[in-house]
Amino acid sequence: MKKTVFLLLLILIIFSSVGCRAILGFGMLLGMETVHESSPEKYGCWEKYHSVPSFLPEKLDGYTVNSFSYTLYNYFDTCYEVFLDLTVSKEQFYELIENSKSYSDAYTEKSAYYADGYIEIVFADMYENGEIDEYDGLRQVGNAEIDKVICNSDTCNIIFVSFHAEDTGVYDVENVAYFNRFSISPESYIDKSNKTE
Repeated sequence: MKKTVFLLLLILIIFSSVGCRAILGFGMLLGMETVHESSPEKYGCWEKYHSVPSFLPEKLDGYTVNSFSYTLYNYFDTCYEVFLDLTVSKEQFYELIENSKSYSDAYTEKSAYYADGYIEIVFADMYENGEIDEYDGLRQVGNAEIDKVICNSDTCNIIFVSFHAEDTGVYDVENVAYFNRFSISPESYIDKSNKTE
């Protein structure tokens, strides 16, 4: 909501002094935008403002896509989340896991405290709460750097998460696909994500 109020004020100020064409040019110059995509056909069509980690699959051909979402807030800082939930064959499962692990030698494996039978392959795992938006009362993401693969070898379910937020007051916690999928509260995530087993 803060971003909307800010943009409206900015538009009013500019409009009052220079007119409508200048506003359009100014917005394009700043490259401000919000993107929400959930169509698997659009998978891999990332905006130019960031690079998506290579631990995510290159293509979705041959996999059952249970859920996909790509959210981008590009204002003064870029915040994005790529969330991909797949069901695959046993062979595909182990191939995807091995490909993901080749992304970096710096990863940890641990049980997912929020989902029985799932493990996490964690490349980055930092999350901080932001403030509560005074206009709509929603909790905001403060900062996030979460890159992980969550998988269950019994069901061959693999979930890929790449969530990066650097701009407080932009990303509502209720819109974080990863948290929604597993009914994770931000407070429990902060409390438990850094604990080792």
